[in-house]
Amino acid sequence: MEIRGKQGFTLIELMIAVAVIGILAAAAVPKLTAAADQAKAARIQSDLGTIGAAVEMYYARNGSYPSGLESLVSEDDGEGYLRTVPRAPSPAEYTMTSSGEVTCTFNGRTYSSFGSASSEI
Repeated sequence: MEIRGKQGFTLIELMIAVAVIGILAAAAVPKLTAAADQAKAARIQSDLGTIGAAVEMYYARNGSYPSGLESLVSEDDGEGYLRTVPRAPSPAEYTMTSSGEVTCTFNGRTYSSFGSASSEI
C-alpha cells in the first residue's frame, strides 16, 4: 500500500493568501474613491460650462441675469435655455450670484462657470 501526500492547501497557506488579498484591497479602495471624486469634479465642470452658456444667452436676450437657475428651464413653448437644471453630485449644489456666475463647492474646492476653481482652507 502506497501512501500518497495529501493535496491541497494548509490552513496557514490559506490564511496568508487571504491576508495578501486584504492588503491589496486596502491599498486599492482609496484609489477607487479618488477616481470617483475626479469623475464628479469633471461632471461639475461640464455642467457649469453648460449652465454658464445658458446664463449668458439669457443675458444677451433679456439684458439682465436670471433670478435663479429655474428661470433657464424651457417651458412648453420651447423658449427656455435648458431642458432641466443639471443636478450636482451629492452633497454639492449649484448656486448663482447676481453677476451671473454659477458656482459649486465640492470636496473643499469651489468651481465657477467663469472657468476658475479655488481651494478653501
